[in-house]
Amino acid sequence: MLDTIDRIVAGEMSDHRRPLPLSAGIPTMSDMADFVRTSSGLLVPEHLMLPEAAAVYCDESGNSGPNYIDVQQPFYVLAGWLVPDDRVVEVNVAIDEFRKTHFRQRDELKSAAVLPNDATKRKCADLFRTLGQLHCTPMYLIAEKRFCVSGKIVETFLDPAYSTIVKNPFTYDVTSKQEIANTLYDRLPDDVIHRFAEAYRAPDAVTLAAALREVVASVEAHVSPELAKAIAGCEPFIDEIARVEAETSPLGDVAATLNMPCLVSFLMLVENLGRIGMAHPITVLHDQQHAYQDGYERIFKMHKGMTDWFARLPHTDTTYSNLRHVAKFEMRESKTSLPIQAADLLAGAIHHCCRLAMGHNVVTEGDMALAEVILPGLLVPKPRLTWIICSGTCMQAVGRRVFKPAIKRLHSAETDAEAVSRLDEVLAPMFPIKPGETEATPLTPKARFDLPMFGLVGEDHGGLMILDNPDAPADFKRIVVLFSSAENAQRFLESWDEDEVSQPQQIVEFDVPELTQLLDLLHAASEHAIALKLDPGDGTPYFTRVSDVIDNLETILDRVRRVFTSGMDAVMLQRHQVDSTEILSIQCHDGKYAAMIPPGGTIYFASTRNDAVAKLCKAEAM
Repeated sequence: MLDTIDRIVAGEMSDHRRPLPLSAGIPTMSDMADFVRTSSGLLVPEHLMLPEAAAVYCDESGNSGPNYIDVQQPFYVLAGWLVPDDRVVEVNVAIDEFRKTHFRQRDELKSAAVLPNDATKRKCADLFRTLGQLHCTPMYLIAEKRFCVSGKIVETFLDPAYSTIVKNPFTYDVTSKQEIANTLYDRLPDDVIHRFAEAYRAPDAVTLAAALREVVASVEAHVSPELAKAIAGCEPFIDEIARVEAETSPLGDVAATLNMPCLVSFLMLVENLGRIGMAHPITVLHDQQHAYQDGYERIFKMHKGMTDWFARLPHTDTTYSNLRHVAKFEMRESKTSLPIQAADLLAGAIHHCCRLAMGHNVVTEGDMALAEVILPGLLVPKPRLTWIICSGTCMQAVGRRVFKPAIKRLHSAETDAEAVSRLDEVLAPMFPIKPGETEATPLTPKARFDLPMFGLVGEDHGGLMILDNPDAPADFKRIVVLFSSAENAQRFLESWDEDEVSQPQQIVEFDVPELTQLLDLLHAASEHAIALKLDPGDGTPYFTRVSDVIDNLETILDRVRRVFTSGMDAVMLQRHQVDSTEILSIQCHDGKYAAMIPPGGTIYFASTRNDAVAKLCKAEAM
């Protein structure tokens, strides 16, 4: 399977579908009828000009229907194998031989039979490798149910159509929605999450209003009063929200489950493989689900006939549109389909790895054997083979307990670092947690970069000053310098003799209006230097990476943009009148509050809004 993924990343197809190399020679005239000339002038067999037909055999794990909270099944997994049509016979033979060799007493393969011990887990991993060698491609979607409930709170109570606070652009702000859902996931007590989930299963104005009040109170206590006020903005519309959420969907019972959005997302993954020419046409064969079969088939027909939207799915190049390459969708009894049984093993193994990551049980060698062959799909960005709808907490747990150990056994430290970066992404939160409830200060001090900052900019080339020391270790041969005050920058500049500076330098202030200019200069400097020092010569040994400073500033800038375009500035930003002076206060990305006299007064920080205003008043003798 890893070989298959490597070929996909390299942009290749199955071995038998590669264009003939020039060294293959020129075909004889008797063979020419079956050959066509490509735009590059290469003669290749005609069938290689078109992608081959394939089928995706898929099954679920963790299906609990409309019950979003199930402690025994915390994840919903939809997984499948993309099998080229010309490999179907070999694939069926391989799966049947696996069953006869290891589970002869069973007439159907189920993950429950594979997961009890390490020996059967390793055998299952071997089957997955065999399927990969037969050019089968694993695809899967993982949804963490608690995170999905947190996301449903956001979608229900922060809908711009039913809020006095939120503006229309928030509808498409997936980044902020995910960040808020992650905050609710981490901070709200279990009983609050559970009661909202129960209220949402059969929503009416009374139960939904009670859930709203409980969520608002809990958010104010555990997150921030700003987010609580934003959520409470839907209260005047609670009757209409309840009516809309309770309306009967033409899709039937499946509309109230995770199954529906997950199936749509999975179909879009499959459709994307057709768009890039990996397979065409594609048939999707799903394990029979008597309770939701009609709804599944309606979902397919609806997206088969819909108009192209081409709305981009978040954090991916995949677009949400109609199904042009998925030709058919069928429900099939798993007992009569060996590839669907292999999909059951895949879905169950993925669910097992996720539960293992979020728990405390020992990760065994058999668990690692499974993780080594199924989790690397998370790292394949193009084409996307997986879709994960999980909290940041879950992603970090999967990375820490399962993924990173598996990657270390297989790949270099460079690949491990890539895995960490993809699984541990952190957003600048729109609604940060109150300072009193944040985690303890890390043992390793981090440089703080508050605006305004000051830089030494060369008058000739216009770039930031870079210190050059060829005798230093690799990361410190060249160092970018910035300063927390103009005085510090002036003192540093005066410490150099005129002939030691390659060109005249000017001190430039970078405040909020100049933030994009500073980012441009840092991007240019990052091509020549890795490390950055704030206030060099201050006696502290702490350096940071230029790339980290860029990321930090870009996330802060992005947060400001999201706050104001979504309408959340109505709760973030407040005006205070003290005598005849207007004061502005705002919650910062780190959870603290800032107060200033507009438009350009000194900024005062404190742990609460009132304290920040009081600190300003005292300092300005108001």
